[in-house]
Amino acid sequence: MDIDDITLNIFFIYCWKHKPKRCQCGCGKHLPDSLNKCCMDHNLDKSKYPECKYSKSNIAYYTPDCHSRKTNGFFSNKQLEKYKEAIENYDFIKEESLKFEEKVKNKLYDK
Repeated sequence: MDIDDITLNIFFIYCWKHKPKRCQCGCGKHLPDSLNKCCMDHNLDKSKYPECKYSKSNIAYYTPDCHSRKTNGFFSNKQLEKYKEAIENYDFIKEESLKFEEKVKNKLYDK
């Protein structure tokens, strides 16, 4: 496991501690209590926007089924709104991501 994998795992744990109780797609279903990465979605996809992957503001929480539908191109209205909002807030999301990454890596390197 490399430093980026470790940082992403720490990021997911951090996000899960701040998650809502219900799916954000609009279905209202409860999210599981235990950490489940399948319930976290990057509004700005981390493969297309890697500079934004560590931003809590770039994360939405969905049930695994709702996440799967979005991943396969079937966005709910709320999911589409979250994506548009993320595009509008790109600069903030990027800055937040870079700060998180720097903080974690400094801790890991004990700087």
